[in-house]
Amino acid sequence: MESFFHSLKTELSMHCDYKTRDEARRCRRSRPGTDPHSHAEVASLRASLESARNEIDQSRQAFKGELEALRAVISLTEERARSSERRALAEIDISRRKAGEYEKALAVERRLHQAENERLAKLVAKREAELQAVRDRLVRAETSLGQTSAQLKAEQGKFSRLLSKVRPAGPAVSDRAKSRGRDKRATGAD
Repeated sequence: MESFFHSLKTELSMHCDYKTRDEARRCRRSRPGTDPHSHAEVASLRASLESARNEIDQSRQAFKGELEALRAVISLTEERARSSERRALAEIDISRRKAGEYEKALAVERRLHQAENERLAKLVAKREAELQAVRDRLVRAETSLGQTSAQLKAEQGKFSRLLSKVRPAGPAVSDRAKSRGRDKRATGAD
C-alpha cells in the first residue's frame, strides 16, 4: 500500500504519466535526488538560492531605506504644503481685513464727497442767483443811465439855448469864453 501511494506521489510530483507501477519505480530510481552527482547540483542550487535570498534581503533593505527616505521627503513636503497653506490663508485673511477697511474708508469718502458736491451745488446755485440779480440791476442801471444821458442831453440842449439867449452873438465874446463853452459841452456830452 505504501509503495502505491509513493508511486502516486511521485507521479503527481514529477508530473509524469506512468502506465504501470514498474515504470513509476524506475522513474523514482532515476530521480535527481538519488544520483550522487545530484548532491553537488543540489548544493549549488542551495548556494545560489541562498545568494538569491541574500540579494533579496539586501534589495529589501535598500528598498526599505529608500522608502523611509521617500516617506521623510513626503512628510517634509506635506509639512511645507501645510505651512504654505497656513501662510496663504493668513495673507488672504489680512487682505480681506484690509479690503474691508478700505471699503469702509471709501464709503466715508464717498459720503463726504457727496456732501461736498451738494454744498458746492447749493453754493453755485446761490452764486448764480446773485449773479442774475447783479445782471438785472446792471440792466436797470444801464437803462437808467441811458435815460439819464438822454435827459442830460436834453438839459444840455436847453442850457445851450439859454446860454445863447443870454450872450449876444456878436464879436464882443472873447475867444476864451468860446473855448470854455466848448469844453463844457464836450465834457457834458461824454
